[in-house]
Amino acid sequence: MNRLALIALLCMFASVPMMLSGCGLSDAEINRIAKVTCAVIRETRKMDSAPRVKLMNEARENLQLEPYLEGDEEIVRSIKWGTCELLVLASPDYEKRTNNLVYAFNAAKKERAKEAHLELKEDNAKRAAEKTERNQLYAEAIREINKKKKEDKFP
Repeated sequence: MNRLALIALLCMFASVPMMLSGCGLSDAEINRIAKVTCAVIRETRKMDSAPRVKLMNEARENLQLEPYLEGDEEIVRSIKWGTCELLVLASPDYEKRTNNLVYAFNAAKKERAKEAHLELKEDNAKRAAEKTERNQLYAEAIREINKKKKEDKFP
């Protein structure tokens, strides 16, 4: 199914619940619209920024929310961090949750890098100790050989 057909289906399904209920959308319908919108957005190509913004605004219009004016970069960010539905719903928690996820990821990444650095440092220290030990054994063997040579020459 091509992208235009998906967009058309989304618009059609998103508008049906509004026609059926005069009192507004149920929480389940609201969440379904957000999930469907994010699913379609996830399937767009990287270069398709205008369709992503359009989908976001169509969903918000169906949910009777303020239009989305932040641009495509924030939509892509919401997909990356799994907070797209909060963005569609214009949740006041969106920014905080997304930033917390980014912070936690970066902190974990920094911790992993620190651990990797310590492992590398320990590995280098171990190699240096092994090299020192080999050098000492080599020096001792040379001394033994030289001692034998002296003993063989001078009985």
